[in-house]
Amino acid sequence: MFTLKDNLKTKITYYVVLVFVIVFYAIEFGIGHYTHTLVLLMDSYCTLCNILGLLAVIVANKFGQSASETTLDNLVIWTTNIPVALGNDDNKLRNTFGWKRYLTLSLLIRYIFLLSTAFSVSLEALQALIEAENNANKIHFELTLYVAIAGLLLYIVFHLVICGKSNVPSNAITNSPANDVTETLPESNNCRRKTKSILSDFIGPTFVILYCAITYFTDLRFMTYTDSILTLLLGVSQLILNFSLMKESCAILLQKIPDTIDIDNLRTQLLQSFPDVLNIHDFHIWQLTAEKVVSTVHITFKNPTVYPKLTRSLLVFFQKFGIDEATIQPEFFKDESTRAIEFGNNTPSCLMECQNDDCKQSFCCPKFPQVVSRKNKNNVYKESIVDCSSILIADNCVIYSVEMSNTELKPVNPADLKELQERMQLITNADPTQYHNDYSLKRYLRAFKSTNDAFQAILKTNKWRVEYGVSELNSEHPSVKSNMTANKGRVLKHRDMHGRPIIYIPAKNYSATARDVNELTQFIVYCLEEACKRCFEEVIDNLCIVFDLQDFSLGCMDYQILKNLIWLLSKHYPERLGVCLVINAPGFFSGCWAIIKGWLDENTTSKVLFVSSEQELCSYLIPDVLPTDI
Repeated sequence: MFTLKDNLKTKITYYVVLVFVIVFYAIEFGIGHYTHTLVLLMDSYCTLCNILGLLAVIVANKFGQSASETTLDNLVIWTTNIPVALGNDDNKLRNTFGWKRYLTLSLLIRYIFLLSTAFSVSLEALQALIEAENNANKIHFELTLYVAIAGLLLYIVFHLVICGKSNVPSNAITNSPANDVTETLPESNNCRRKTKSILSDFIGPTFVILYCAITYFTDLRFMTYTDSILTLLLGVSQLILNFSLMKESCAILLQKIPDTIDIDNLRTQLLQSFPDVLNIHDFHIWQLTAEKVVSTVHITFKNPTVYPKLTRSLLVFFQKFGIDEATIQPEFFKDESTRAIEFGNNTPSCLMECQNDDCKQSFCCPKFPQVVSRKNKNNVYKESIVDCSSILIADNCVIYSVEMSNTELKPVNPADLKELQERMQLITNADPTQYHNDYSLKRYLRAFKSTNDAFQAILKTNKWRVEYGVSELNSEHPSVKSNMTANKGRVLKHRDMHGRPIIYIPAKNYSATARDVNELTQFIVYCLEEACKRCFEEVIDNLCIVFDLQDFSLGCMDYQILKNLIWLLSKHYPERLGVCLVINAPGFFSGCWAIIKGWLDENTTSKVLFVSSEQELCSYLIPDVLPTDI
């Protein structure tokens, strides 16, 4: 496009080339009718399409200037003491995106025009084949040859002058005064598109020259057949070469997601890359032009303080996925259990504090997270929303107030805790590696009946940790690495509604026969250790385990591994299980559950919850945090 720096010479070049192409079209069209050469007529219509394309570029450059395309170097600021009235250009308001899609629309129109003319000339060519005797007097092929050679020379000049001046906008973030770092991404490869464009221009004159050569070296009786066949081939070739551009323009006008972007993978990568991002919804991606992809998205952040810090990183993240411009609508998750930690007790619970009592009675500051159900013909989408002032309550939007379950821990007798502390102090003085903090001691006291039982359990756990080599289990350990590759489980970066770390276990990846019990048990211990490290023991010191039974079959039911997990949680990780969610359970799993339930005590059984719907799952965690790639 022309910019403010383009001089008059550059603009005149476009107009001069346009005049030459128009003159050539008039000559080619006239001689095509004079010599009754259908292949030359077909090429003349292709030339007319090029004229329409040149006109579209000139119009788009003339009216497509906008302030957003003007750099600081091209601006001149005038100051005056005379009051200036604020103007209001209705034309600009009607075209908020300017003329950016004018070229895309013109490309579709030109293809439709080419299709109609090719169809018309092809019918004439077929008729000429049938009635060959009526068209056997074509003797002016020399004149046709001169026009074809002139066309080749014209297109050579056309591509050298015009295509050499076209600039593709770079995919980069502009430098800002506050931050002098620029993230630049490589431009998309347009080699295939340019090749098709060149072939589309040169194939017409080439077919005309081929027609003249065949006519010169063969009998004139074959002129009609040669002309008709080459005309049909030229029409089909032009339609094939330009079909991809037409398809791309239709996709842009229909605001289709670009084929190069996987929105599900992008959503998953964003949640995994930014732990402070809790949820993503109303995510839309579309192409504004062939070179520019834009997006709008609603993102729920952990708290308002992280949003300014992540804004630039999020924009860079989107550009790495090929999105040039992104509009982010921030939302902030705040519940009663995490607000005191993140903001302090003196911070208001609302992002915007109410100014009067009437406001406090409304839903702008909900006490509990809200679950929003958006319905359409095929699916029901449910989202966890905190700022209900942004929700438009209508027939297709239903709000459910979800009150979270009580997560208060069972109190511990202070006398028992003091006794256990004194006994552990003696052990710790002799061996500092056996130290357990007060939160760990409280868990053992809640899990076991007496102080002595808790003390003995701690000693057994310390001995087991040394003998089992728990400290040696890391991501590079062979057992851990192999099972991570097999997607047997994952400790998620995000947490549930109560701040618990989440261990996600896809049951479909298990087998009762094809597995190594010892290696798989080591992997489970590694997952428990990693999740425990993520606990904030001052607030909550237990875990959320999610068993996903999607695509589950009886062959995946590994009772031995499940027994090992139950044994680990009861003996060496007591009171670490906060809740166990079983999702997507098939009907036949009730038989398996009847067996498993017999291995659990009453307290553990109460923590196992079967979640039958996504709405119910929203009471415990945000569904989008669950991985979709395993």
